[in-house]
Amino acid sequence: RRRELGATELVVSYCTAPLAWLKGAVDDLRCLGASVSRVHVVCKCGRRPNASEVPSGATVRSARNVGRNDHTFADFIATRYDTLPASIFFLKDTS
Repeated sequence: RRRELGATELVVSYCTAPLAWLKGAVDDLRCLGASVSRVHVVCKCGRRPNASEVPSGATVRSARNVGRNDHTFADFIATRYDTLPASIFFLKDTS
């Protein structure tokens, strides 16, 4: 039996690689029944992604480049611990 993904958020740890795949990934998740409510792009290397590659409504913020991708993901969990969605996809820009 397939489990529903429910409310879903994506967290992308971004450095320099193109994010041309990101909008398609969001669309694919929605086709699979995920209710994608938020996309978070965390810029770790002092660069911002091309705006045309980021889904509409996504949050884009900068963070210190420490702890590689794991730090980005752990920080999201710690910060949002009491309000985590049913499903979270943690991705890096080279996913």
